[in-house]
Amino acid sequence: EPGKGSTFWFTAVFDNAQGEAVTESQQMPAWIENNYPAPSGTQFEVPLRPSPDQKVLVVDDSEINLLVARRMLEQIGYDVDFATNGHDAVEACLTHDYAAVLMDSQMPGMDGNSATRAIRQAEGESRHTPIIAMTAAAMPTDRDRAIEAGVDDYLSKPVFLDKLESVLSRHTEDRDADRVRIISTSLTQSTDSDTRVFDQQIVDELRSIAGTDEHTNLFAEITGQFVASMPEWLSRLRADAEQGDSEGVRRHAHRLLGACRQIGAQRMASICRELERHSGPDEFADKIDSLDREFAVVRRQLGASPAAD
Repeated sequence: EPGKGSTFWFTAVFDNAQGEAVTESQQMPAWIENNYPAPSGTQFEVPLRPSPDQKVLVVDDSEINLLVARRMLEQIGYDVDFATNGHDAVEACLTHDYAAVLMDSQMPGMDGNSATRAIRQAEGESRHTPIIAMTAAAMPTDRDRAIEAGVDDYLSKPVFLDKLESVLSRHTEDRDADRVRIISTSLTQSTDSDTRVFDQQIVDELRSIAGTDEHTNLFAEITGQFVASMPEWLSRLRADAEQGDSEGVRRHAHRLLGACRQIGAQRMASICRELERHSGPDEFADKIDSLDREFAVVRRQLGASPAAD
């Protein structure tokens, strides 16, 4: 932290004279000790457990984000389960031993941070499922809140295949080696100010991943879904704005922001970010009109007919 420095901690596992694995206890970081105190006091020991099967739980309320995560995870060799809200995520983790959980931070109802806290409380000291937070809000405060909730790592959307693979391997290849390991990946800073309609790096990444069959790719698959879903999203935004529901506008704008960033629609993402963070009720209508116009540009670049509505 600027002006204050950094704090690091680790867990070390040694062999004793008889060759049996023993664990070096360590002082718990304050934020963990305050929220999840160890029953025996301030010392914490690493619980050893068998390796789980290679299945990942993806928690997100966006169909596009679920589809992207599924294709990427399948490409790097994982099976996938889905949950679309925090309550279902907690229930799934209580009944299945996942290799890892990819947790969207912001969802309606029980959000990702609340679900993470519930999972950690339910697991206690007997198990520890690696939880990687994912969010379209690439702000240090969002990352800090996720870490304080108990996540092991953090990815900002759009998620790239190499970063996803790196983070998962870091937390699944040797799960007995460290119980508390918080390593924040570099936050992907959006280039929303760029005049390009699409971020070519994201487009190329998605095109390199197979779609439903050998003749399709992931970019074509999710942009088709995006074009089909966008009219309903715009309708919800307008309805919330007309009813004076500022929280509803910001909630839907955040959800759409994640989808726009995931497909690389930079200018649409910029407008969604403004709707979510920097707009008041008197600006909603104009911003939504701008979003609608930019969607028409995106649709033309994709070669999609208006009939796709």
